[in-house]
Amino acid sequence: MFCQSCGAKIEKASKFCAECGATLAPDAAPPPPPPPPEWADLPPPPPPPLDEVPPPPPSASAGRRGWSPGMIVRLVGLAAVLALVAGIVLTWPRISEQLGINASSPEPTPAATDQATEAPAGEPSEEPTGEPSDDPTPAPTEEPTPEPTPEPSYWTSGHPDPDEAIQEFIVSQGFTYGGPCETASSGDYCSTFVGDVGPDLVYAVGPLESEAEVWVLLHQVDGEWYVANLASAADGSPAPW
Repeated sequence: MFCQSCGAKIEKASKFCAECGATLAPDAAPPPPPPPPEWADLPPPPPPPLDEVPPPPPSASAGRRGWSPGMIVRLVGLAAVLALVAGIVLTWPRISEQLGINASSPEPTPAATDQATEAPAGEPSEEPTGEPSDDPTPAPTEEPTPEPTPEPSYWTSGHPDPDEAIQEFIVSQGFTYGGPCETASSGDYCSTFVGDVGPDLVYAVGPLESEAEVWVLLHQVDGEWYVANLASAADGSPAPW
């Protein structure tokens, strides 16, 4: 006998369900069984393919050392190669002699040399004739045109006064020029004459009432002065010219 409320199994003499406490009807029929799951009608899975079958365990004799046919074939091939190399090394002098690799040309004997260089007595020596040869006259070669010498590049254009060339250089850098440092009272930079290096002049350029920052080399061409070279004067570096 089963409970009509919760389906629990109970004794026939009981009037109440021991699980849920519901009043039991006489001769209550058991609840219908639950439907079978959906997967109950599915066919069984197929067996695994033959490729996935694990290989058999190795035999006990696989770990033993021995001479397999492949090892014997390799050893025989190695021995044949060594025998071929040894044969070439031993027979190389004979082969090189047959091919003429080490053969040197025979040196002429002194008698043959004297006969070839000395003409027989009583016979006139052959002199070149004055007949023109059949060789064509070589065409005159053209001399290459010399390349023009590149003109030197300067930092400024030419000026009759060195001070004007320094002014152009400072203005091209975005600053104002106050003139020589001993007389300058305004401007960002001034210049001081240091000395001459042959025909060139060396100036020190720096801010007013401060140390020099740049060494300037001026070069004169046809009476015009150009700023030809620059060098750093920071940290007391001397002029490189």
